[in-house]
Amino acid sequence: MEKRTFYNNIDFNNIDSGGYDKSVVKGQFPTGCADPYIMRYNGIYYLYVTTSGLTNYGLRAWKSRDLLHWDKCQGKGLPLGYVVDDKDENGRYTQNAYAPEVYYFNGKFYMIISPGPQAVSPLRGHRILVSDSPEGPFEAHSEQIDTRIDGTLLVDDDESIYFAHATPFGITIHEFFNMRELGEGALIKASDGTGAWTEGPGFTKVRGDYYLTYTGCHYQTPGYQVIYATTNHLDKTNIQTIADSFKRGPSRVVILNCDKDEGHVGLGHSINFMGPDLDSYYICYHNLDALYEDGMTHRSFNIDRLLLNHGLMTSVQNKEHSVYPKFPFFESFGLEQFKKKGNHYLSNKSSLERFSIEFNSKGGEDVKYLFSYKDEKNYSYVHVDYFAHEITLFKVEKGQEKFLAKGTLKYLYNIDDNQTIRIAYDGVLNVYFNNLLKISLTEEFNKGLMGYWFKKDDFVIGYSAISDEANGSSDRHELKQALGETPAFDSLEDNHLSLVSLKNTDSEYSLTKALALDENQIATYSLYFKEDSYYHLLLTVSKNSLDKKIKLKLDNQEIKMRLPKVPYLKEDIVRLSLPFIKINEGEHTFAIESGDEQLQIVSFSFAKVDNHFTYENSFEKDIEGIHPITEGYAIKEKELVVEGRRNFAYISSQLLTDVMMEGDIRLDSVTEEKGSIGFMVRQNNYAYSDVPKQDFKDANTHIQGYYLEIKEKCINLSRYNFGDVKSYVLVSKEFPSILGKYHHYRIVIKDNNIQVFMDDHLLFNETEALPFAVGACSLYSYRSKGAYKNIKIQTIDK
Repeated sequence: MEKRTFYNNIDFNNIDSGGYDKSVVKGQFPTGCADPYIMRYNGIYYLYVTTSGLTNYGLRAWKSRDLLHWDKCQGKGLPLGYVVDDKDENGRYTQNAYAPEVYYFNGKFYMIISPGPQAVSPLRGHRILVSDSPEGPFEAHSEQIDTRIDGTLLVDDDESIYFAHATPFGITIHEFFNMRELGEGALIKASDGTGAWTEGPGFTKVRGDYYLTYTGCHYQTPGYQVIYATTNHLDKTNIQTIADSFKRGPSRVVILNCDKDEGHVGLGHSINFMGPDLDSYYICYHNLDALYEDGMTHRSFNIDRLLLNHGLMTSVQNKEHSVYPKFPFFESFGLEQFKKKGNHYLSNKSSLERFSIEFNSKGGEDVKYLFSYKDEKNYSYVHVDYFAHEITLFKVEKGQEKFLAKGTLKYLYNIDDNQTIRIAYDGVLNVYFNNLLKISLTEEFNKGLMGYWFKKDDFVIGYSAISDEANGSSDRHELKQALGETPAFDSLEDNHLSLVSLKNTDSEYSLTKALALDENQIATYSLYFKEDSYYHLLLTVSKNSLDKKIKLKLDNQEIKMRLPKVPYLKEDIVRLSLPFIKINEGEHTFAIESGDEQLQIVSFSFAKVDNHFTYENSFEKDIEGIHPITEGYAIKEKELVVEGRRNFAYISSQLLTDVMMEGDIRLDSVTEEKGSIGFMVRQNNYAYSDVPKQDFKDANTHIQGYYLEIKEKCINLSRYNFGDVKSYVLVSKEFPSILGKYHHYRIVIKDNNIQVFMDDHLLFNETEALPFAVGACSLYSYRSKGAYKNIKIQTIDK
């Protein structure tokens, strides 16, 4: 197995540094690096962050070749570290400027910012700045645009440009003209999955699929998170049809963690970008370090790997032990790694059978971008005709030139500006002009050198690179985080396995594809486990794969089983929790092998499990074993009473799977219709929703898990998952009144089945297709007063 190197996101953190720069990112604002944005241009990464604090001006930025070591940028005539001056000059509008994003388009760098109200008006809105360099200085390009925050762009392959921004209940998208004027807007309804607070949008288009990431819940709570919407086709009839093209993404949550003890919470306001190997993608986001200690919010930025293909996007947040990026095996800034041969500059290394190649140049006359170069009579090339608005692809074999394909350029681009040509080949050849896909065809190309052909030696070569990854192969070869969701199609077998569309299935995974393993086929993956633990395998499969044989391998250990049946299953896709083995920290090879029938595997992940726990307390004496997170609990008259706006207490660890929880519960009163009291099982990611002077409509759902929800005139079994859209009642039963009287409740959760008993009578018997797999047993109540007695918890052996 290939030896990997790791890095730690904590190294970017400069909070509580004791008065000196401890981070690898020197010169941060005192409150850290909030709302980070990373742009890749000409082989360099540029990091821009929010100008934190009402008394701060200007915009700071850094640059890096490897994403891990960062140097301060310096715009011409500006202080070191700044791309916009740190003075409040007219037309700059950078006082407390939120969420800067920079885009290279048609020779210019455009920056979108949401400046503070004291700098512009009572409303923030957006300003566009422009520069000839990613390091600035950026100058004013537009007046105030709209009244919202967190502007972002989608520049599509046909060079149409769209502007999106935050609103309280979703992301709104507009056509964008002249990099300064908005057309009519439309709400992307698929972006309302986080409840009452939605912001931080960002677009990524990869291999024909569009991804819109956005952030929800409040940025000052641990539950801040990144979720996404996706589509493989934009209906451009009008702006509303474009907005309606997006659907909520399968699996939805990309980044979320509320474990306060781990200290890596409040994760959000992300952006995605291409990795150094010219094929992988990464997510950059911030975490919440501290709140209101000096009246401000402290945040640090993080970078982690994304897996994204076929409409499915997954990632894992890592405070430490992220996998170091892969780099091209050939890189050159300028001509340092090229040899001149006549009117050619040729690389000193050759591509392999699969390759991605990047060219950067400006100036010159009739430059040809060479690849698959064997000799002067055998090569291929791309040529850009700026006056004819065309990019063309040719192949030369035995001295005979053959035209293969062409693409159209909408705008009049300038040959004297830096232009980026990127070619990706793995049997399908894709040609990109400034990251816009212009040519795609199936054709056979050979390995060979890259190079530049010229008529006059009067052009400037920028960054050039050759990678052995292309068209998504890097996702298959990545060492994946075992706790994250791994798409089954990202196996090491390099496309030798079949995929099946889930388009017509009744499932949130209907937008993606499953891996079809025919008789005795194997899919193999490289996984990294962060710590020694006992694990369950969470395997997501099609319903027709149930009750079939499967073989699971981890290194040299092998488990044979038959996938269980799931009774009363209505949906087409199901997630199974399969007991696995104790696994040691480190890198492992994991394999799934089918039996004598086809298996359709959607994805898998591993979950740490410790399913050995018992608890019993009548509350006649004390609160022992109850761990309140809020102050609403107390022992009074031999019962555990609770009262208040929102109360939560955990009893077990969050590593339980199958469990029985029972006890006596009395609801005395509620202060609003949603008021309730009850038990939670498989509870995870509890988040404080309280922010000073604010009360959010989704505050009742800053939590994950199954809630036995006892209300004034009904009992619900609800699935809570941050926000009203993702949280819903599974089943409900009405009663004349439940107030003021103890009832005995028992909830039993085993595999995909949940049973609820009231006074020993079966109340609910529900099957969950995609259940929460592990979590704690907890107490929860909302805007109510009530009491508990005789609580008992017992785990269930599989």
